[in-house]
Amino acid sequence: MSVGSSDSSEITEEQKALEKAKKIDLAWKKKIYMLHSIPTKRASRIRDILICAITIARKGKQSDVPHDLRSALQTHRPGAAGKAKAMALAVLEKYGGFECAIDEMDMIDETHNLADSEAEETKDEGESSKNSSYLCGEALMLTGSLEGNDNADRVDWKDAVKQCKKLSRFSALVAAFSYKAIPKLNKMSEDMETLRKAIVYWETNTKTRKSRSKKKKEKFNSATEIWTDTETTNEFVLGKVDTYPWWPARICIAKDPIIKMSLESLGRVLISFVGEQHLHVVNREDEVTPFTGKEPEDKHIEDYPPGIIKNLRESTAMARRILRGSIPNNNHDGNVVEEKKSST
Repeated sequence: MSVGSSDSSEITEEQKALEKAKKIDLAWKKKIYMLHSIPTKRASRIRDILICAITIARKGKQSDVPHDLRSALQTHRPGAAGKAKAMALAVLEKYGGFECAIDEMDMIDETHNLADSEAEETKDEGESSKNSSYLCGEALMLTGSLEGNDNADRVDWKDAVKQCKKLSRFSALVAAFSYKAIPKLNKMSEDMETLRKAIVYWETNTKTRKSRSKKKKEKFNSATEIWTDTETTNEFVLGKVDTYPWWPARICIAKDPIIKMSLESLGRVLISFVGEQHLHVVNREDEVTPFTGKEPEDKHIEDYPPGIIKNLRESTAMARRILRGSIPNNNHDGNVVEEKKSST
C-alpha cells in the first residue's frame, strides 16, 4: 500500500507540475496575443504588456522565452513601439501561437493577476544577478536621448526620474545614463585637449608656414575632431572642411576667453554645419565665404557620394528657411537671395 501511495503521490506531483507549466505557457502567450488589438502608438501599454509577459514566462522552464521577449523589450522606444510589438508577436508564433479553450481562461487570469502584482515588486539581489532587470530594459529605451537617432529626449529623462518611486528604478536609470554619458564626456574632454594642442601647433608654426613655398599637410586641419563650449550666432556662412564640399554653417563663438582670443589672433573661426552638431575650426580667409541662400557652386560636387549631396541640399534648404524666418519682410539686407514666383 505504501508503494502504491508513493507512486500515486509522484504522479500527482508530476501532473501538478505539467499543469502549472501549461498554465504559465498559456498565460504569457495570452498577454502577447493582446498586442494584436493594441495600436502601435500606445507605446507605454505595449511596454507594460511585454514586462508582464516576461514576468510570467520566467516562472516556466523555457528560459529562451524570457530571453526572446526581453530582446523585443529592448527595442522599445517612446512613441516608437512598432518594432518591439512586431518582435513580440514573432516570438509568440515561434512558440506555437495562442489557442485557448474557454474553460482555461479562468486559469490564465489567475496567473495574470499574480504576474501583474509581481511585475511591480523589486527583484531581490540574487535573482537580479542571474537575469536582466526589466527596469534596465526601460532604461535602455531612454538612452536614445544620447544617441540622436531615437525619439527619447531630455523630457523623457525628466519624466522618468520624477516618476521614480523605488530606489531600484532610479538606480537603473542612473546606470543607463552613466553608461552612455561617460564615454561621451571622455570624448569631449579628449577633443577639447585636441583643440588646445591644435592652437599651440598653429601659433608655433604660423611664421614657418608663411615662409614655405610649398604647402605641407598640416597636423591639425578643419577635419580635426575638436570640442569646446560655444555660443551659436546668427551669422550664416559657407564653410569648407576637408573631405566635404562647401557647406552652409553658422559661426560659433567659444565661451572660453583664452580659446576665443587665440582663434581670433590666428584668423580662424569655429563653425557648425547646419543640421549637424559637430564643430570645425576653419581658416576665415580661405575656408569661409558668405552664404547667399543659393546652393553652393562646386565643379567637383559630383565626385562626392550621393548621401553627401543629399544632405548638402537638405542643409541648404534648412538654412534658407531659417534665414527667411529671421529677417523681417521690410528690412532685407540683400545678402539672402529670395525665391520669388514669376508672374505670368
